[in-house]
Amino acid sequence: MKDDKDAIRDDDAHEQDADHADQAFVESLRELMGEYDKSLEDVIEILETDVDWIANGHQAKGAKYQKIRARKVYRNPHTGETVRTNNRDHKTLLGWKDAYGEDVVESWILS
Repeated sequence: MKDDKDAIRDDDAHEQDADHADQAFVESLRELMGEYDKSLEDVIEILETDVDWIANGHQAKGAKYQKIRARKVYRNPHTGETVRTNNRDHKTLLGWKDAYGEDVVESWILS
């Protein structure tokens, strides 16, 4: 069992490691900024754009962004069958829409 002095020493070592990692990150960031001729304001603008984009329901996918689709759950009241999908082109869902109409099937959404 560690005593209080050991715990404090471990916390101090952890803090020093975190500070070192932060310093290394800042150093690397400054090198990249110089390499690409970007200012701190440029970097902040880029990051804020990414945060806003993701906050508005987009997901980073490689170098491109993709709109995140909400998963929908449909329950056919005639058969009791349930379909969970993020995609409007689900085979069963398309069959239901052909048989009952899109508006009717959309009324079957549970969540």
